[in-house]
Amino acid sequence: MNAVKDPKEKSSFIISHQSLLAFICCSIVSIGIGVALNHILLYDASNYYTLGQSFVHDGSFSFANYMVSLRGYFFPLLIMLVSRAGEILQLSPSQSMSVISSLFAAAIFTVVIPNLLIKKNTGKTLILRFLMFAVFMLFWSDLVFYPLSDLWGFGFAVLSAALINQLLSKKHSLAHMILYSVLLGLSFYATYNIRTAYLFVVPIQLVIYIVFHIKQKKNIYVLLVSLALIVVGMIALAAPQMAINSAQSQSLSPLVNTAVTQEQSLYAGQIQSGLAISRYETLAPMKEEGLKGALYFIDDAGEQLSAQFKTAYLNGKLSMMKFILVNFFDLAGIYMRHFINILCMPFHQVYISDLYFLNNIYMLLSYTLTFSAGAYLVRAMFENKKQTSPAARMRTWLFVSWVLVSFATLPGIVEMRFFMPMYVIIYGVFLFRCLDREFLTNIWTNKWKYLLAYVFVFLMMLAVWTNTLANGDPIDLFMRW
Repeated sequence: MNAVKDPKEKSSFIISHQSLLAFICCSIVSIGIGVALNHILLYDASNYYTLGQSFVHDGSFSFANYMVSLRGYFFPLLIMLVSRAGEILQLSPSQSMSVISSLFAAAIFTVVIPNLLIKKNTGKTLILRFLMFAVFMLFWSDLVFYPLSDLWGFGFAVLSAALINQLLSKKHSLAHMILYSVLLGLSFYATYNIRTAYLFVVPIQLVIYIVFHIKQKKNIYVLLVSLALIVVGMIALAAPQMAINSAQSQSLSPLVNTAVTQEQSLYAGQIQSGLAISRYETLAPMKEEGLKGALYFIDDAGEQLSAQFKTAYLNGKLSMMKFILVNFFDLAGIYMRHFINILCMPFHQVYISDLYFLNNIYMLLSYTLTFSAGAYLVRAMFENKKQTSPAARMRTWLFVSWVLVSFATLPGIVEMRFFMPMYVIIYGVFLFRCLDREFLTNIWTNKWKYLLAYVFVFLMMLAVWTNTLANGDPIDLFMRW
């Protein structure tokens, strides 16, 4: 007779393999939804697909065929390869990318990020893995179901953090150290090439790796070898970009071009426009005549400064310093409004399909998650707890590096998807920290204080949000440089 298995053994197996279980379940559901939706490719999504097809000309593949500035090669190449594979299964480009993006998102949000936050697998952490993916998809599913770069740039930044954590968490064999280091280099360059704004995260995470390697008193020669291998990985993935730059501008630079003209960089243009635009949304094609794809929410106080910025920028560094000093408080007010505006999520869509429908439920839910995470972090800052471990401090700094990427875009045109990394941190803090019994008990004990703060902060933000949304102009395109 077959022995009857102990239910506890079955339960223990599920808990110990929970990351794989969550990954498989979430991938299947997401793939099914994405294939069923079969989005029409719009704007950036369509552009990335078109760029991907440019690698092949007259039936011949070459990196030299990719003759487009301001976009790195890696993400369009990924789309091209995935869409070609999808043709075999008779999938549209959107469906093909939904499949691979669903797998990627499920890996990031059910496995990689939770593993950085979880000390020990339990039944509760299994549920939290599902919830992490569900909350992300609730607000950001368009980043999965359209071929947009935001998910992928952030995903590789997360993978870089996980690889650093892996390299520092324990001793590895030489083979594993070589593998992880090369993969880290590949991940670093992929992060930057997909989203050039993530240039900030690469040196920051590299410094974190070096500092904590030294703090843990690990072998300095191992560190030097690891750094050399990281560079090897970065060069390997940068080689095609160097070939593209050579064909375009006779330069072997591994960097993605960000110069719109000889006088202006892409980032400077973003700052100039960002002074006059407090928020930006993209409209899906609508039946109303006259509506453009771009929806700008104008900051009346910033329009004059925007014109002044352009003049100061073109006149050199001294003129820029004078501009900042003279207008310091006005600039501070504009950027504070930028920050408050990114805490408002009334649309939950990358491409808005209904301009006049503000989803107040999504807005309130997003605010509640943000307020709760903020309350936890503020309380943690003032608590006199025991010193955390070096590994925990290292992971905290890695999380901070993701948020800094979002804040680097704050002076520009505020587009919600640029701040997805910040929101992911918010979701992680809420699910893996705010739902702890200790914090929930503290909230209940001080419920009236928390409720008063919740309402007070909401009303202050609502005043800014209402003013911003009232200044949306779907008809006139804003000035171009």
